[in-house]
Amino acid sequence: MEADAGDRVPSGVSNPLLELISGILARCSFASASRLGARLGTLWYHLVPIRRRVVHGNLQIAFPEHKERHRTMAAAAFRSTGEGVLELMRMSRMSSAELLERVRVEGFDRYEAAAAQGKGVIVVTGHLANFDLLACSQAAAGIPLAIVSKDLHARGMNRFWMKTRRQFGVEILSERSGRQLLRWLRGGGVLGLVADQRTAADEGGLLVPFFGRDVWTSTAAARLARHTGAPLLPVRICRTGPGTFDVRIEEMLPVRDRDGVLLDNYAICVLINQRLEAWIRDRPADWLWLHRRFLNSGESCQTSLEKGNQ
Repeated sequence: MEADAGDRVPSGVSNPLLELISGILARCSFASASRLGARLGTLWYHLVPIRRRVVHGNLQIAFPEHKERHRTMAAAAFRSTGEGVLELMRMSRMSSAELLERVRVEGFDRYEAAAAQGKGVIVVTGHLANFDLLACSQAAAGIPLAIVSKDLHARGMNRFWMKTRRQFGVEILSERSGRQLLRWLRGGGVLGLVADQRTAADEGGLLVPFFGRDVWTSTAAARLARHTGAPLLPVRICRTGPGTFDVRIEEMLPVRDRDGVLLDNYAICVLINQRLEAWIRDRPADWLWLHRRFLNSGESCQTSLEKGNQ
């Protein structure tokens, strides 16, 4: 199913420097690119202070009981980010078959059960390990997959990123393409939503518990599930070694209570945040701690509740 031209993230000439780097990386294996990225991420943490304070602040909120481990956890998070960046560059010179060799899928029968309902599938995931490889590998495997993506401010870098995703068959929709999202699901497509970023009230967000705080949370997945009846399927990607991954498809999240009554947006968002938090607690090094997830958290949530459940 094709997106409307106005709903696509713009394409164009990519970043020449990134193309050059990806060409150089093409001479080495995917695992070698991953190892090099880990080393660069380590250097970033120790030598470049950019985002270091954000990461440590996030860890203090999420894991106050492990203060003695924060430096180790932060360094691991920067390593993971470095791995993901160089893996993305290496991916741009790979075939679908080569990419699929890096991934093992668990629980595919759960996806088949969700798709069999005939209402499309809403996949909820987070910025864990190589989240781009999660989307690209499954699109390369033949799943009709669209993702909602923000544009990077650096246009050349954004074009490179989007071009790499598209080459494996990922359809990219903008945040403003509400009607297209509905059509995609009603056509039986899979819609991937990364649900772990801060989304304020004026963007449709709600204050929902996450690591013991009320944080601004996107209601997009909840709204779409309530409106279309598409099942909510939690999926995460886990790094198992240099350049190797498991894609883990979990049980569908309920959108109705035991009496069959449709849950409201807040209740569904609580379930999503609980799942995300469990994933992060299980493998904290995999998460993108560089994001200011807890900014403006802890505010009164009454107004946001009223708005988000309309």
